[in-house]
Amino acid sequence: MLIFNTTLHVEDAIQDEFIAFVKTYYVPQAVKSGLLNHPTLAKIERQHEESGVSYALQFKAKDIDTLNKWAEETGESLSLEMGRRFGTKVGGFVTLMEEVSLL
Repeated sequence: MLIFNTTLHVEDAIQDEFIAFVKTYYVPQAVKSGLLNHPTLAKIERQHEESGVSYALQFKAKDIDTLNKWAEETGESLSLEMGRRFGTKVGGFVTLMEEVSLL
């Protein structure tokens, strides 16, 4: 199982609007195909930022082929929509992780 993490830094002034967008639009659209599942959103505790808030948005995918299919079919358009709505007030990067069983 893969964990698809996007870390996003959001300007203070749009924080509420951003959270509403993630909850009501981004996550529902991201999981609609069934290719991604188990969405989570976590606020990252401040470390070095003087302003803004960072979030980790995570989904799980069965494998890299499934994630690539999602990226082509859904992910690109969601990224464009986020850019259209927020421009440079939201920036981020992606981290792909492989889940390791502890059992």
